[in-house]
Parts: sequence; structure tokens; C-alpha cells
Amino acid sequence: MENQPIINPSDISSINPPVNQPSIPPQIKSNLMMPILTTLLVSAVLFGVGGYYLGAQSSKTNSSQQQMEVSPSPYVTASPTSQEIKNEIPNSATGSWQLYTDAQLKFSLSYPDTYKLDYLQGQPYLNRVITWHVNDMLVKDQRGDGPIVQKEEIVSIPVVNTSRFSLEFGSVGGNIPHEEVWYQFANPHSTSAKDKYITIRLSSIPVLMTDEEINQYSGKTDTQKLNTETTKVFDQIVSILKLQ
Repeated sequence: MENQPIINPSDISSINPPVNQPSIPPQIKSNLMMPILTTLLVSAVLFGVGGYYLGAQSSKTNSSQQQMEVSPSPYVTASPTSQEIKNEIPNSATGSWQLYTDAQLKFSLSYPDTYKLDYLQGQPYLNRVITWHVNDMLVKDQRGDGPIVQKEEIVSIPVVNTSRFSLEFGSVGGNIPHEEVWYQFANPHSTSAKDKYITIRLSSIPVLMTDEEINQYSGKTDTQKLNTETTKVFDQIVSILKLQ
């Protein structure tokens, strides 16, 4: 057997010299790091902007929801009918009006302080041209020598729907030809067929006449017309009537 040479461990380096790794110049390292840093910076900016936008949108939504919760709806109250608008009067216009309550028919109404309230055998008369009572039927259903219904309207007052009749009375039975306006509505406190309806009426001639007025109207054949201003006030009186 041939003798093998003995190798000293200290001599291995001389047999297999170490491989040196190539070194990277500093400029190249800097160029390699720039895209990474740029990507990180752009991501951070985008993340910040996105977070700010989402936060602003959330705040805006919450603010809108809060405003919707505390703001009353402009459509809560339903709109009045054209007839109700026509008959409405400002509170200032009726502030000095007198209040009348009918204990028997259980309603109250207000009237101008320039109007006078009279009674005849317990029957109220307002300014001698306005009165009220009960009926067993609507005037349009009456037969015989009754008034002629010129016009009928269905109108609304604060508590009930009512029929408004424009009437003309002739000279039958010695009557003075004249016009009247009647409001008639169902009596909520009716106890019999005789008081089924409440009637509030306006006449173009005094209901309670003095001797002088009787002589004045006696023999007249032309129809006495309603005064426009008086009719307007009458409509206003009925429009604020309140049932008990």
C-alpha cells in the first residue's frame, strides 16, 4: 500500500482558496431601494387619503340622519279644502268677537261685537238676521210651499261636513220675497227624529221686525237680496263653530 500524503488542516485553505462574493457599489444599492421606498410612500399616502374620505363620508351621513330625525316634516299636517281656506279668518280678526254657547244644542260660536244677541220666547236671534234651530229633515227634502233651493254646496267646518243651501222664499202665504242661506248638519246629540239636523240660517230681511220695518216691506214683490258683506261674516261665523 502506497503511503498517502498527510495533509495538515492548516493547509486546506491553500488548497481550496475561499470564493469572494462580489461587492455591490453604494450607488447601485441606493437605486435598488428607491422603488421600494416610493411604493411604500405612495401606499401610505393612498391609505391616509382613503381613510380621511371614508371618515368624512361617515360623518356626513350621520349628520344628515341626525338632521332628518330632528327636523319636522313639512307634510305632517294635511292641506285644508278650498272651502275651508275661503272661510278661514285670522285670529286677530276675531279677537274681539263675542262667544255664545248654546247649552241646549251643545255648540258654541263667535260673532262680531257689533252684532246684538236677542231672544224671543227662548229663541236666540243674532243681529236680527241670524238664527238657529233644529229640523227633522234637510231643506231640500221639504215638500209643499217651501223655499226654492237655488244652490247646494257641501263644505267643511272644523268638526263636521255640512250642507250650505242658497234659498229663495216667495210671496206665498203673504211672505216677503227674500233670500236666505242655511247651513245644515247632523245633530250629534239628537234624541228624536224631530231634532235630527241643526240649522243655522241667515235672512236678507230682519227676522224680528219693528212696526216701521213691517210697513217698509209690506206690499213688496221684488226679492230682497242678501248683502254680500253680511253673507261673508255669516260664513265666517259658521266656519269657526265648535260642537261640544
